[in-house]
Amino acid sequence: FLNFSNKTKKSVQVKVPLNLNFRENYQKYGAFKISPNTIDVFGPSHILDTLSFVYTNVLNQNDIVQSINSTLKIQLTDDLLSTNDSDINVIQEVARFTQIIKRIPIKLKNIPKSKELIIKPSEVELSYWVAMQDVGKINSSDFIIYCDYNEVDMTENAILNVFIDESKTPSIVQKVKYHPSTVEFIKI
Repeated sequence: FLNFSNKTKKSVQVKVPLNLNFRENYQKYGAFKISPNTIDVFGPSHILDTLSFVYTNVLNQNDIVQSINSTLKIQLTDDLLSTNDSDINVIQEVARFTQIIKRIPIKLKNIPKSKELIIKPSEVELSYWVAMQDVGKINSSDFIIYCDYNEVDMTENAILNVFIDESKTPSIVQKVKYHPSTVEFIKI
């Protein structure tokens, strides 16, 4: 038996399998770019109906210290499929990162006007990783570390949790950590 079908066209997303290993202190910097990120695939409609994306060859690189700019071949899953774009260009910027450690004061939130709270310690040691070229773009004021007064009534042992406002944390930093994660308090 032979199945006859009209040749049709479908635009599908391109996906790139990655096997990237960076040298110590080097990491990807910015978004991974695929060009074009969608391609037109031609073939029988009964095959195209099940196709939602296509893969390229695996991008394998080790000991990466420089930005990646490579051309990869599209891998079609069936001999009856074809495309006008057989090559895809991929770009990944790479930068050297460094760890920065700063002391950041802890702010107090939701304190009623008639109350005061003394916390100990009053600051945390904050560490983060940032690209060497962005070190000067980050200030201590870019991080908001706080304790919430609303927890005072919930704790029995005079300890408050320390939080970081992740919505205010700069997007160019990674692996943000701070210590301590709890502080003792005295109500006045």
